[in-house]
Amino acid sequence: MALNRRSHVITDGDARAANRSMLYPVGFTAADFGKPIVGVPHGHSTMTPCNAGIQSLVNCAVDESARVLVRAIEADLKPRDIITRKSIADAIAVVMATGGSTNAVLHCLAIAKAAGVKWDIEDFERVARGTPVLCDLKPSGRFVAVDFHRAGGVSQVLKILLANDRIDGDCVTITGRTNPTSDSPTS
Repeated sequence: MALNRRSHVITDGDARAANRSMLYPVGFTAADFGKPIVGVPHGHSTMTPCNAGIQSLVNCAVDESARVLVRAIEADLKPRDIITRKSIADAIAVVMATGGSTNAVLHCLAIAKAAGVKWDIEDFERVARGTPVLCDLKPSGRFVAVDFHRAGGVSQVLKILLANDRIDGDCVTITGRTNPTSDSPTS
């Protein structure tokens, strides 16, 4: 199975010459079009204090993300293999524990809909009410994303939530693993 089984749609054939012409100037070579094309978004911004100082983390947050995504592509692990009611509840618990954005409501509802998972605002509220805020992050708190990373980041929050039965912990993640404190892949 070709790793570029999805991205070839935007790069193969005469009809996609314009697409390829836009990618060559950013460093693509002809050989790159046989590989999967994976976009990695990140949170670096100088617009708000929330992500102040995160630039130093991005070059490492992007390299590791790219490696994880390539492994997921190789394993044919897709979002619909990961997104379930339990995984959405776990994600919302992490958002709540970190004092996350109100935009998370919109994003989680959209993700659930796209994945065909029944989830509504009442489900979001149920998880939110049962999740304590563990972090003191900007804009309302004292610390920024770099401080959060240095204190253990999402991994630490997951461990605390799991130890206190606030997340399921058996949901498959993008790594192909379940329990966030485990290093062993799922079978």
